Amino acid sequence: MRRAADKLVSLPDAVERVRRWRTAGDVVVFAHGMFDLPGVDHARALAAARARGTRLVAAVMGDAAAAALAGPGRPVMDEVMRARVIAALRAVDLVVVFHDRTPATILRSLAPDLDIAADAPAATTPGAGGLYERVRARHARGG
Repeated sequence: MRRAADKLVSLPDAVERVRRWRTAGDVVVFAHGMFDLPGVDHARALAAARARGTRLVAAVMGDAAAAALAGPGRPVMDEVMRARVIAALRAVDLVVVFHDRTPATILRSLAPDLDIAADAPAATTPGAGGLYERVRARHARGG
C-alpha cells in the first residue's frame, strides 16, 4: 500500500499519472467535493466511486473556494488536513486540491472516464452507491 503523503500531487503530476493509467487500460474515476470533516460517509462514497473503475482521483476543494461556497466558519478543517485524510483512504489513488468553485479545470485536464460528485447528497444514479454520476468523460470526448 502506498503512503498517503505519496498520493498528494499537483495537477500536472496527476495528468501524467492518469495518462499512464489510461495507456495501461485502467478506467479512471474522478470524485470531487469539499470533504469538510471527512467521515465514514465520505469513505463509503469514495469506495463506491472506486468500484466504478480501476483508479480513483479525488479532488478536494481549497479553503477559499469552500468558504465562498459554504459560508462563514467553513471549512472547519483546512485543505491540507482534508486532503491528507482523503489520501489515507485505501480506495483513493491520488488527491489534488482545486481552488476554483467547480472542478471544471481539473476535469478538462484529466478527462476521466467517469466524474462523480462525492458530496452530492440527494441526486443519485441507480447502482452508483449513493453517488451522483455527472459525466462519462471518455464518451464525451469520443473514446
